[in-house]
Amino acid sequence: MSPRMPTQLTKSPLIEALFEIRFEPTVPAAGDLLPGLLYSAMKTEYPEVVPLPVASIPRQIRDSNPNLLYQASHRLVGGPNSVQIGDRVVALSTTAYPGWLRF
Repeated sequence: MSPRMPTQLTKSPLIEALFEIRFEPTVPAAGDLLPGLLYSAMKTEYPEVVPLPVASIPRQIRDSNPNLLYQASHRLVGGPNSVQIGDRVVALSTTAYPGWLRF
């Protein structure tokens, strides 16, 4: 008889889990509006807004450089969880991985 596979590890080897959604904006300035819209809807869970280094790079450069297209410019932080927002991306992350079903 073969040993049973564990359904959950006792000590998770994950440092951070991230779920990313990429999209093509219909309005060029969507990346400027999205952090404020998400913050107003989620400020109780994510009370801190952190601008990331990409936010200081002009939009024309971000749009012309393929390495910067999907980089987050702002992060909403709430404890171990955060929402990262960019011109073409929204990502949910956690440093306290609760398992796939809860994440």
